[in-house]
Amino acid sequence: SLNVLGHRASPWGFPHFFTVDMELFGEDTFIEQLKRAPPTYIAIVHRPTPEHGRTTFGQDYARELAGWLRAHYQPIQVFGAMPFQSDAFGIMLAERRRPEADSP
Repeated sequence: SLNVLGHRASPWGFPHFFTVDMELFGEDTFIEQLKRAPPTYIAIVHRPTPEHGRTTFGQDYARELAGWLRAHYQPIQVFGAMPFQSDAFGIMLAERRRPEADSP
């Protein structure tokens, strides 16, 4: 995660959201952690995980989490290709959406 790369502690206790983590702790655990401490920015990195049996975030695993992220974050920058739309590598940086009550 960017927290790890920046030598910062993760507020959730999970450095990444791989299939194995989802199976061990449950997808709901990750969503609840994000609800409690939502980061301002997230990065979705195209990293297929065939070694874990499921390869595509939001398609083969973590569908509910991906839906939650789409509802609460908006893309602000894509580096390379849009993650998981093709075989090409890319990173999508997204920013937390402002709650409706805070909107002008």
